Amino acid sequence: MRNLTLAVAATAALGLAGAAQADLEIFLDTDVDGANPVVFTFDQDTHGPITEIAWDLAIESFSPSWNSEIRIALLHVPSGNGFTMGGGDDPSVDINFGWPDTSGPNTTMGSVLPGDIGLPDFDSFGLWEVTVDESFDDAGIDSHLTGTITLFKAAPAPGALALLGLAGLAGTRRRR
Repeated sequence: MRNLTLAVAATAALGLAGAAQADLEIFLDTDVDGANPVVFTFDQDTHGPITEIAWDLAIESFSPSWNSEIRIALLHVPSGNGFTMGGGDDPSVDINFGWPDTSGPNTTMGSVLPGDIGLPDFDSFGLWEVTVDESFDDAGIDSHLTGTITLFKAAPAPGALALLGLAGLAGTRRRR
């Protein structure tokens, strides 16, 4: 019985070392108007800090609007932590896509670590607000944005937690 208890505990420790990713994907498919920001909210129902931010976005800006004018802001309402993503040389954005001052189609794909943009370590559980807008209103619909933004989070694998619980039960039984 002692060997079994040690084997289960070792397996649980190995399982915890290789934590699974619990990602939160935000799907965007919206018209963007500089005069009327698009705002939506969602609840994140799992706990844990964000370990990586990734994006895969496509934009089509309609003349006279420019790709560089797009802004996407994500705000974790309970903590007040957030970041902005955007087009060209806008100094107010944390993640700059480098889109040009031209109309037409453009794409971007990449990822960044939260610490690289000054985002502190915090529990991402709770209400999030996403705002999509343009820094300049050219009258009417300025652009159309599609794609995903993914917030990766480290989360213990459920199987590892179950094994850890079994190891505790086996250890308790052994002592009796």
